Amino acid sequence: RAALQQRLGEVRFLADGQENPLFHKDELASLAEPLREALSLAGPGEDLVLLSTHKRGGSFLSSAYGITARLFVQGGQFQILVHDARLDFVDRYRGSQVLPEFHFGARSAASGTILKHPTATARRRDWLSLPLVGLAAQEPGTVAMPPGLPVPMPPKATPGASTKPRDAAFFAEQEGRLRALKRMREENLITEDEYQQKRRDVLQGL
Repeated sequence: RAALQQRLGEVRFLADGQENPLFHKDELASLAEPLREALSLAGPGEDLVLLSTHKRGGSFLSSAYGITARLFVQGGQFQILVHDARLDFVDRYRGSQVLPEFHFGARSAASGTILKHPTATARRRDWLSLPLVGLAAQEPGTVAMPPGLPVPMPPKATPGASTKPRDAAFFAEQEGRLRALKRMREENLITEDEYQQKRRDVLQGL
């Protein structure tokens, strides 16, 4: 956890000619352990998608900004691919009442974010590769399951349902949408009826 927190704490992004920390230190303190655990459980070819919202050092009345990113292990390296470094989706929703669509970055095309790190390899302007040493993540194909944790079973097929496979990134993206809806409901940015309707829309698409 400490190694992951330190590595991510060293990631910067470039804005208006200035380098800024990608994550706030308090944000990383709460993110590091869930990310470490999720990486240790990720199977071959599975990505983690991240939506993290934080005021990032602002005052109580400051707007919260989001980070959207894709995390995975490839070539013996921990990969972080960032789409949005400062996504102002909360204020946008307040102004438009339209729920945001989140994008988490893609291997096929670069986003507008420019990342910096003192020791990482820059695969692309928005994509960094960091050594796995100390991060407790496994190379795809060698995932270690913690003792006592049941091996997940594939879901049973539902008669009449489509058998088209969904990849891990799809389900992670839907999870991110559900978490964002819940957060907006808790902050009274949407009504209970709006929350329930949008939640049903997401679940029906699974």
